[in-house]
Amino acid sequence: RAAAGPAAPGCSAGGDPASLSPTANPLADRPTLADPTPYQAPPTSVFRTAEGTTVWLVERPSLPIVALSLSIPVGSAQDPPGKSGLAHITTAMLDEGAGDRSAIDISSDINDLGAELGAGVTLDGSHVTLTVLRKHLARAFPIFADVVARPRFDPAEHQRVSGLWLDDLRSRSDEPTTVARLVRAAALYGPDTPYGHPSDGYLDTAESITLADLMAFHRNSWRPDQALLVATGAIDRTEIE
Repeated sequence: RAAAGPAAPGCSAGGDPASLSPTANPLADRPTLADPTPYQAPPTSVFRTAEGTTVWLVERPSLPIVALSLSIPVGSAQDPPGKSGLAHITTAMLDEGAGDRSAIDISSDINDLGAELGAGVTLDGSHVTLTVLRKHLARAFPIFADVVARPRFDPAEHQRVSGLWLDDLRSRSDEPTTVARLVRAAALYGPDTPYGHPSDGYLDTAESITLADLMAFHRNSWRPDQALLVATGAIDRTEIE
């Protein structure tokens, strides 16, 4: 056996923790915690734009970013009878080409800016979100605006996105958690009620939804008079308006 080296300061040769002196033990003196500071929500400015959109603004000028979320009170619970999944597929198509940009253009431009753009739907609402560095807001906001207000609903993109949607619905029965979620909602509310059908719809109803259905749903639902824009970060009311 090789000879053991010298013991560490404050330790016995055997390395027994009990032999540590109080001054050498880092847990001997516990830090004192200060009293918790009560949470105080930042002041929020609420106003309406000229187009009738309600805005909740939380100004944080010290932050280098801006976060925006525009939502409408229309979700999958408002799917028409026999068209379950309509709100879902409409929202999924918003960023698949909008304004002067194709789907690839939107993805590339957002990535180039280091921004995050997303869209989603719940039972009671739909939303589009944007998070971007303050210095890139002037370039990112027009993309956000086009996605919300001027989606292309290109037939080729619709065919591609619908195909992916149908594939997901066909494979849904392979996911136990998803099956449990669907069965629970159907058992609680009834399978044909607004809250009883899944947000992403059923396979048979999905196949009956047309591009014209999406365009009509967007036209009737994504209106400025029922939209809510939540904005926070380095942005003020003048910029928003």
